[in-house]
Amino acid sequence: MELGNQLNYRKSITTGMGTFFSVDVNDVYRPLGIDLRKPVALKDGFSEAFNKKFEIKTGVTKHDLATSNLHKYEHCYVPIDAKYISCKFSVRFEANSISPERSQLSETVQTLEEFSDLYNKAKGYNYLAKRYLKSIYSGIWLWRNQQTLNTCLTINSTEGLQLIIRDVHSRRYSDDWNEYQVQIDHIAESIESAFIDPSKYFGLEVEGKLTVQPGMPIYPSQAFIEKEHKKSKVLQSTTINGLRTAIFSADKIGAAIALIDDWFPDADHPIRVGSYAADKNRNTCYRHPDSGLDLYTLLKSIEKVIDQLEKFNTSGVVPVEAHFIMANLIKGGLFQRGGKNE
Repeated sequence: MELGNQLNYRKSITTGMGTFFSVDVNDVYRPLGIDLRKPVALKDGFSEAFNKKFEIKTGVTKHDLATSNLHKYEHCYVPIDAKYISCKFSVRFEANSISPERSQLSETVQTLEEFSDLYNKAKGYNYLAKRYLKSIYSGIWLWRNQQTLNTCLTINSTEGLQLIIRDVHSRRYSDDWNEYQVQIDHIAESIESAFIDPSKYFGLEVEGKLTVQPGMPIYPSQAFIEKEHKKSKVLQSTTINGLRTAIFSADKIGAAIALIDDWFPDADHPIRVGSYAADKNRNTCYRHPDSGLDLYTLLKSIEKVIDQLEKFNTSGVVPVEAHFIMANLIKGGLFQRGGKNE
């Protein structure tokens, strides 16, 4: 299949920012404020005493290394009177992967629509819906805030269904969701319908209630800062009732929901969906173009995947590359080749 110079998909999963609140014993919600810390730290870094060749820097004295390292950064803590910390966000699912938003090649559009149709018939969208939903109800989107005394999630759908899951902090280790399976399957079917039918609107409002010891840190999103900034760490925020309040960025929540890719060779953990299966924690990618398994190479030869999907009724097997391709189309973005001079 020819990618052409115009090929893009609008994302099918749209997340809102997550807002933090402190909730007291009277169930009064207050925006979680941001503190400015000015600690007196030690000079413990490698570069304080060594250069890149692991040689001791010239002129470094014992006094230099004993001198205080003054800096300031923003931080969030659980207020002393908090019963729990709340974090709320919303997410919307849409049918934007059934066809490209833009392409100048009619043959390409026809091929990709055929791929989407066959993937749907093989119940691929239902499979992905369950994977995305698990990222939500298992609390992965809480990132470093998953370590709590207790976590309870409340999920409300636009169809009026409410799902309350208790002990999320411990269930993620045992993977025991059996008592909620009927509701989970129902929500997954609604997400599937939203993926394949443009007339179906479906969204979720999610609240995590985190029981955390008073005075312990909370970890919202960190903002990118320029080198000349006077603070070593700045937190992302919004303003509620005049108070600067900590948040999770929509991108950070979206990244957590997309932590479903375990389709790369020899996968031992899921990573965020992306064209080259990049794993930032291990500083590598699992689908380098040399492997022929990256998104663009697979799109170029997507007819092979289509042939496999056409055999689903007899084989009962959905190729993992079909899941990988569709998850990237759901993520959305520009998939065309370079411009005329590239």
